[in-house]
Amino acid sequence: MGGAGRVPDPAAGLCSACRQARVVRSDRGSRFYLCERSRSDPHYPMYPRLPVVSCDGFEPEIGTLKAERIPPD
Repeated sequence: MGGAGRVPDPAAGLCSACRQARVVRSDRGSRFYLCERSRSDPHYPMYPRLPVVSCDGFEPEIGTLKAERIPPD
């Protein structure tokens, strides 16, 4: 899902770094985050209110800065 290697957007919160999110662009240039989890689980909104600061279904996308962060020793 989502775009591999995209940079997290603070205005979107967790959605911008989640592998379950897909960016949808309108004809007018607006950008929305579609939650793919909403297709199989009604608990998740199709287009969540941004910024999302907490989500039980968050899965870091490989290639995002959040997914690559390594905890200090």
